[in-house]
Parts: sequence; structure tokens; C-alpha cells
Amino acid sequence: MENSCRKKYRMSSKNWVLASRHTGFRRNSALIPANAGLFHYAGNNPVRYIDPDGNVLINTVTNDSYSAAEYEKNHNLDTLAFGQKILDKNGIPTIPLSGSKIEFENGLNKALKKAYQYKNNPNVTVAIKAFAEKTDKGNYKIGISVSVDYIDKDSNSIINIAETSGVIAFANSTEVGDFGFGCSQENINNLANSIINRVLGFPDDTSLIEDK
Repeated sequence: MENSCRKKYRMSSKNWVLASRHTGFRRNSALIPANAGLFHYAGNNPVRYIDPDGNVLINTVTNDSYSAAEYEKNHNLDTLAFGQKILDKNGIPTIPLSGSKIEFENGLNKALKKAYQYKNNPNVTVAIKAFAEKTDKGNYKIGISVSVDYIDKDSNSIINIAETSGVIAFANSTEVGDFGFGCSQENINNLANSIINRVLGFPDDTSLIEDK
């Protein structure tokens, strides 16, 4: 799938954003309260970090959740309140309770657990890529592809352990770092990693999707 987000661009002064509240980051969280610069909301690094305002709708396919894809067709996600959300069975965005079952589509949970299990195994190759596509409502569809392969050196063959792809969330433009000039792959990866870690319960600093 083609990534509709362009590479990094410098923002002009008229597009600067001052955040009224500041939130720690799941990765490399180190915000200095005394630092009140224009990019304090992004850890003074607007290229690497994104505005953590929580306008993210996780795409869970459990029976007790309304379709995030259907919800996104009729809503601009700028209206979502703070915090990564799921939809209840009535289509109401809600922050999932601790221990809530969240299931990505197409068996992604199982594939991601395999990727996490084998990521440091020298005989296994783990390839996970993230993509972002702009929707008709001006939101972004965040998806990933996962491939986990075992390399049998004795037979010189490759045995596939897991391979699938799907949409894990929908987000507004701010979440992917698009302030009118496109966004970077690094921002997309950071967002996808944070969603994966939350849903699968991996440590916050886990980066299954590496910056490319």
C-alpha cells in the first residue's frame, strides 16, 4: 500500500501549534517543564515526535465493539477527546479499561506476538512495516504488515511463521505529524508502535517497527 505521507518538511510560523497541556511520551519520555518553547508539546523535536492529543481510534474487531472503519466514514477524528479510544457496541468512543480485550483484524495480534517472541532470534527474520493513508474525511488510516520467517540453514530454506497485514487504527492529521506539509515515516512508526504496545501489553519502549 502506498504511503500517502510525504517526508519531513519545516513548518512555517503561521502553522506552529501551542499546546495547552503537555503529556509524557511512551518512548523516550523526557519533557522539561521549564522549557516553554513552541515545540514543547513535541519534546522540542517536532520531526521525531507528534502531538499526543489522543485523537486515535483503535481498530478492534471484537463482537462487543462497533466498527471503527464505519465510524470514521462519518466523523472527523479531531472531535475525539483525549486518549486512545475504542468504540463500544453502540459506537461510543471510550478509553478501554485495563485488561479489555482488543483484537486487531486479520490475526495481527497473534502475528505480533510471534514477532515479539522471535525478534532477537538470529535464525528468524522479523519484518514489520507501517503505513498511513489519508481518508475521505481527512483522517488517516494506520496499518501494518507483519512477516516472521525462520531460516533453516541446514536445508537452506525459509519457513514462514506468521504473515498478515491490516488496519490497526484511525487517527487525525495531528497524530501523524501532518500540519499541512505531510508527515514522516518516522512519525507513523512511532504512532504504530505506541498502539501495538498498548494493545499487546508490550513494554512502552518496545519498537517492533524500526525507523527506515
